[in-house]
Amino acid sequence: MKISTCILALSGTLFLTGCATRLPEDELRLARERLDKCLDNVSTQSEMNIISANIFALAQMERRWVEYRICNQPGYDRIEKDYMNDCDEWERKAKAEAKKTSPYEGGTLAPYERNRRMEYFEQKRINELKTKWRKP
Repeated sequence: MKISTCILALSGTLFLTGCATRLPEDELRLARERLDKCLDNVSTQSEMNIISANIFALAQMERRWVEYRICNQPGYDRIEKDYMNDCDEWERKAKAEAKKTSPYEGGTLAPYERNRRMEYFEQKRINELKTKWRKP
């Protein structure tokens, strides 16, 4: 698939699936998975960089939805202080992770590697939020 086809597929997926049957964060995860499959068929490094940047952005949006759910769940006031401290600590770690240099620094693969590394970092946080803070 060409990059334009992948972006159209992502837009269509988000528009057509809506949130009627799944939560927005689940839709974002599915969109990330679909867009990730597009990486198998790209022909240039620029396309890989663009797609990986969008996958990372979707992971960030998914994390924000999970955080929103936590802050709006019943009993949040009892965990708010600890949760906010945890979020502050995670933000410090995220900034440090983003500053790490890529083994491909200076090359065309560096943005792709950074985007994928940060996407995995976001996914780790999403999993942590769901297991540690979010009530089912």
